[in-house]
Amino acid sequence: MNKPVFGLLLGGVLGIFDGLSAMVSAPETRPAILGIVIGSTMKGVIAGLAIGYFARKVKSLPLGILFGLIVGGFLAFLVARMQGKYYLEIILPGSLVGVIVGYATQKHREAARVAAAALLLLLLAAPALQAQTPAKAAFQTETLFPGTDHEMLTLYFLAGGELRATHYCAMGNQPLFRFDPAASKPDELVFAFAGGTGFDPAKDQHVHNGVIGLKGDRLENDWAFWNGGKQEGDHRFFLQRAR
Repeated sequence: MNKPVFGLLLGGVLGIFDGLSAMVSAPETRPAILGIVIGSTMKGVIAGLAIGYFARKVKSLPLGILFGLIVGGFLAFLVARMQGKYYLEIILPGSLVGVIVGYATQKHREAARVAAAALLLLLLAAPALQAQTPAKAAFQTETLFPGTDHEMLTLYFLAGGELRATHYCAMGNQPLFRFDPAASKPDELVFAFAGGTGFDPAKDQHVHNGVIGLKGDRLENDWAFWNGGKQEGDHRFFLQRAR
């Protein structure tokens, strides 16, 4: 198998795992994972083909790795630029794919061993991305009134680096909130209304926005309740850390 074809095949295979790494580094993208994998595979194929042609013309391991890094990183940057977010999550594994293919096409006879190492590195890279963003673990879930008829769940998550929350309300709707850093303080987190599902915000009852106060071991929540397109009242409740 010649080097361009080998680079194309290896780049495509690694591109699949590059795309799948988004399930760990950016869990909120999981509903779109098929499109991400297809795009990453095409990106890997293009990078692999270019790196393979370079390896056929230039027989130098350091230059091959450098060229792979540049091509893989550049293509990943273009994809991240089109998305306008997820720069680290896209560029790091994309650059890694380029480095691996750059090495493999120069060490053509060691392809099987390199490919196995590549898959391992990609699997290790995805959790590392998540570990570099401690904010992703800042909020997970919040269950209110568990075990009662009014049990509700609020899920906090990151979307492109922006903290958001979906409230699964006992009224049967799911308002979406967006963290407002400009209006927030270190001990007061402000969440603005950002749409939702299961209701018409212009006329239906729903939780519209809110503030979470951090008072030591105590959380003071104040959420505005809207009806008919305007505020009708608010709901305040307090959570105390159990000792």
